[in-house]
Amino acid sequence: MPATDDLMLLDIHEVRRRVSLGTSTIYRMMDAGSFPSSVTLAPRTVRWLKSEIDTWISEKTSVRRVPRNNAATGAATGPARTAA
Repeated sequence: MPATDDLMLLDIHEVRRRVSLGTSTIYRMMDAGSFPSSVTLAPRTVRWLKSEIDTWISEKTSVRRVPRNNAATGAATGPARTAA
């Protein structure tokens, strides 16, 4: 049986607070398959599984960029940059 926390449901306000994204961005990312899907409870009521939101946050934070090191001193020179 899953832990109670795994089945906790979050409304859009709590999801927005946790992920620091706006409603439109969350729905756009859901449509693109890059954000957890919501669970429809009633025609105008949707919620997200807390465990899925927590997993998404963990995945996003685990791929943060590592700063480049200054070859001479080994000191960090700032965030890694990507080609445009």
